[in-house]
Amino acid sequence: MNDQLCYIFFKYVHTWALQNDDNIKFIMFRIFCSYYMKFITELETRNASLALYQYLCHNIVGTEDHVKQIRLMNTVKDNLSHSNISAKITSGSFGEGLQMRGSDLDIMVISNDMEVLACEDPHIVFNLNKTYFATDQGETQPGFIRLRVVRSNCHDIRKFCEQRGRYFYFSSTAFKQALSTYSLPIIHGPCVSDKTGFYDFAIAVHAQSWTEPALKWLTRSNNGWPGNDVKQTIVQDGVLFVPNSLSKCTSEKMQPLKKLTHKHYELLNLNLFRKMDIVQLWKVFLVDHVVSIANSTLIPIELQIEVNSEIGRIPPVVYAHFLCFLCHYHLNNTRKCRESLQDLKLTVDEKYVMVDLIDEVLSYSILGKSFQLIGDIESANWAYLQSKELKIVISRDLSRVRH
Repeated sequence: MNDQLCYIFFKYVHTWALQNDDNIKFIMFRIFCSYYMKFITELETRNASLALYQYLCHNIVGTEDHVKQIRLMNTVKDNLSHSNISAKITSGSFGEGLQMRGSDLDIMVISNDMEVLACEDPHIVFNLNKTYFATDQGETQPGFIRLRVVRSNCHDIRKFCEQRGRYFYFSSTAFKQALSTYSLPIIHGPCVSDKTGFYDFAIAVHAQSWTEPALKWLTRSNNGWPGNDVKQTIVQDGVLFVPNSLSKCTSEKMQPLKKLTHKHYELLNLNLFRKMDIVQLWKVFLVDHVVSIANSTLIPIELQIEVNSEIGRIPPVVYAHFLCFLCHYHLNNTRKCRESLQDLKLTVDEKYVMVDLIDEVLSYSILGKSFQLIGDIESANWAYLQSKELKIVISRDLSRVRH
């Protein structure tokens, strides 16, 4: 509603109200005030947004033309640096044309001597100078994938891999350790960085075809950017994989009281981790429990009864999945709510990142509460029964110890 429409509406209401009683006048006046306040609020919001945009353009980011010029310069510079060995992409905020004080410089190098296959076609003609990988989604978190070596003539490839059974998988930890040098000694996510934190360098592996874990990106809401034409262009260019590890609750993570496995000893023997002190190792490897306090405002209302009646030690992955489920439940996202509940159930059933039976007791109680919230009473009773039976086992074991 603009100023002219607002004036016409007020004039119409005023003329109409003069022909009716005082109650009608009062009601119409309230309606007018409501619309007028909404108009003023929208106008103020729009003016504030424009003012913020203008301030950012003139004082921090730069004008639209300035941003376009930086993007164009980065594109030209990256294209001129392409070779048969690698291709370079200036990424991050500077790659998007935002040159702000305190920003770092992110450089991604695409290795042309490595490639990820869309499928293992026995009739494919391999380039003898390339290392080929296949994707494996087993035991990975969303957004992550494992790369299994299919074919390679590179004698050093096993230095960057870990063997699982008869297969060799690309090890992001070993690879980044090999990349780190005196000038780039810091491991920062998928990158190696300098000591000042200004320069981030990452190597990526290209897949010509779109991969299954990224399919959800194609079907997400089309209400905003990017449009369908941009998406199709991105799909045609394929996917880039960057090395990243230990940032999620993967099997390498440790929990209190858990015994070290052979895999943990191998990781701890790497030079990257041998240089760390105990506090750094604790931060990288340890996934601690969520310790709840009775009547704490940090615990969701839906869990207050379980937390107050059970042992207040929640496995971290279970709690993360429950919070995800709870968000979709309150937002009425039915499909996402169901998917989150399936993830929670799988986590509990597989005893993922759980130490002992005490972890399982509260996990099944949380699962039961989740089923109860969506009205699946049968499944809720089943989960509560699992929790109750585990309590009996714990009590029996404690009685044996005491005697």
